[in-house]
Amino acid sequence: MRRALPSSLCRQRLSTARGWCGTTIRSLSSSTFPSNSHPDKEMPDSLQLPSSFQSSSSGGSGIAPLAIDMVDPAVIASYPNAATHLTDAEISLFSDIKPTPVSLRQILETTDPYEAAQFLHSEFPVRCAERIRMIESIPTSSWVEVPELVEAHGRHVLAFWKLRSVSLDQEQVGEGLEEFTEAVREIVKENADMTSLISKGMTDLYRNCDEETIDASYIDGFLNTFLLNRLGSNVLMKQFLAVASPAEFGVVAGASYEQEGSRTGIVDPNCDVVRLCRQTAREVAKMVREQTDRSPPPITVEAYSASEDDLSHNGMRSSPTFSYIPPALGYILRELLKNSCRATVDACATLAHGEIRRRPVSVTVSADETRMMICVADRGGGIPFDRLQNVWSYLHSTTRMKSWRDEEMAACDADDSITSSATGIDHHHPSNPSELAGYGIGLPMSRLYARYLGGDLNLISMPGYGTHAYVFLPRLSTDQVETFSDRHEYVGTALAKASTQHGSSRGDFVL
Repeated sequence: MRRALPSSLCRQRLSTARGWCGTTIRSLSSSTFPSNSHPDKEMPDSLQLPSSFQSSSSGGSGIAPLAIDMVDPAVIASYPNAATHLTDAEISLFSDIKPTPVSLRQILETTDPYEAAQFLHSEFPVRCAERIRMIESIPTSSWVEVPELVEAHGRHVLAFWKLRSVSLDQEQVGEGLEEFTEAVREIVKENADMTSLISKGMTDLYRNCDEETIDASYIDGFLNTFLLNRLGSNVLMKQFLAVASPAEFGVVAGASYEQEGSRTGIVDPNCDVVRLCRQTAREVAKMVREQTDRSPPPITVEAYSASEDDLSHNGMRSSPTFSYIPPALGYILRELLKNSCRATVDACATLAHGEIRRRPVSVTVSADETRMMICVADRGGGIPFDRLQNVWSYLHSTTRMKSWRDEEMAACDADDSITSSATGIDHHHPSNPSELAGYGIGLPMSRLYARYLGGDLNLISMPGYGTHAYVFLPRLSTDQVETFSDRHEYVGTALAKASTQHGSSRGDFVL
């Protein structure tokens, strides 16, 4: 029996929301969800509202609406014109709910547009509200002085309000789906550059604040938590758009993921890792030639597997495949190969002609029944031991920046590449030398991609010789479950720090 995305959470959110906001909160539940759709997860009997919503009086519903003077005026100023302070109250309601992780198997099996819409309608506000509160919890409210952060905050509030303003009819299945689909499409389009926008904002925040208030570890922790949350939201939204508008994504309408060669959305149930590695290698090699006017190092791709499932009909080993989002894996591979090729080209710049041909970049794919590993190795001289941790910082840049607009165009927003190609890799490569060199967010974003579904990315450097990058990924779709940082613990720590040094950043507002 096909398992749908969690339904019990939708019904509980509906009960809580109705008790507080009445008819202003749209319905979140649907009879189309099986009641036992998530048997492994034990849900609480009811959701607890934030303490700031508890009424001091003994009468009434026990829930008090949020007073407008409890909110920073700068926060209200960034709200969309059609939204009132009630939007802020809804944000508080949803921000107190933890996201519900889903597995790649559940994403693959959810091919009905209305079913996917129902879950997204209840889950997106939770994740979006978390990111809104993260921005608002920045110590000393210094974010209101950074234009990019104010813009990012306003866009999130608008996205939250836009999706909450659409009602999915519970009585007539499919009613409201077209309006909901258009709202999701607008949210995706309007926030395509969010990664570069929030990264620029946090970088400027770091430069404008003293390290006692905002240090490098705070910036990196904030962006890791924020961007991982956003990545999950984008996957859900773009998977929904893929099943709701299959023609736009090269997906066969109504196809089952069990059908060989079928794509049910942005996930490829038979992602060919070796083919993707070779395709990415060709693109990076072309990029090197065009942007450096020099020959790239040779890039070799080999595959090994200990799984009997990877035996072809004639007993020969075939390329290992698994369920994954091809553009996401392509992004990781492209960043690693760009770094390796650039390091090798630089290392051979003063050496004898032809030396670069003797320093190939090797890509090795290895697999067993449960895991996949990809190793990208080069002889580009490695990274000094004392600088190795810098590569995971969003504040670290491997090349001199031109303008942020150039960077924004070159980055093209990492997680937006998820849907840039329905068949493989994002083909957006601006003719800008910075695309090869990078701007410092490629490796951190690549590690988030790997960690999002339970994998990881590690580097081993041998200074004077080269660098080995290892990508570990679960192979079973049931093991590929969304991973989130604990935003509640993170924000609580940030607020405690802000309160100790400068007082609360949002007055009496409790997360």
